[in-house]
Amino acid sequence: MQDDMKCYPIAEVIVQLVHLKTIKKPQYKLHALKLLLNQYYGYPKERADRDEFLKDLVQKYLSNPTKLANFAIRLYCKYTGADWLKEKINDVLKPMVYQVPVGENHFKANVISLLANVCQHLHLGSRDKYMSELRTWFCSLSAGNPPKTIKQSVQYALNMLQKKQAKSEIRAKRRNDASLRDR
Repeated sequence: MQDDMKCYPIAEVIVQLVHLKTIKKPQYKLHALKLLLNQYYGYPKERADRDEFLKDLVQKYLSNPTKLANFAIRLYCKYTGADWLKEKINDVLKPMVYQVPVGENHFKANVISLLANVCQHLHLGSRDKYMSELRTWFCSLSAGNPPKTIKQSVQYALNMLQKKQAKSEIRAKRRNDASLRDR
């Protein structure tokens, strides 16, 4: 059964998230999940190194790009800290775009969309410097004459960042204006 866990990255992510959640806030509801994971997947008792775990997930995704592996990366990134995630976007996820083989335009477009979805989990202000860096980097991907699918993915990423910026501006207004807090 433990071999099954290696085939399903989502199972590995769930195990690591259970470790993460029990360290931060021990919850009684996680006990049943631990038992289930132990019974079916041979629940590992130790927590994996976050950096190495993300690198392994990315390598599995690059070697076998499936929707489940894509979801596993997004889920894992959602529950990690924003500072760590910013660092890993620069160190691991951005280089993933350049590791896609030449000619695999649809795969490269999917990787760009994955990055856009991961960036949604960052808690950035509307005037955050990192937000403008991301926007500039995504724009650089469409420089030159890229295929239509890559242009569409870059546009999707830029739209996601714009929505994120609009939401953060609304939250800032609600914090500052007492009449808007009740909505």
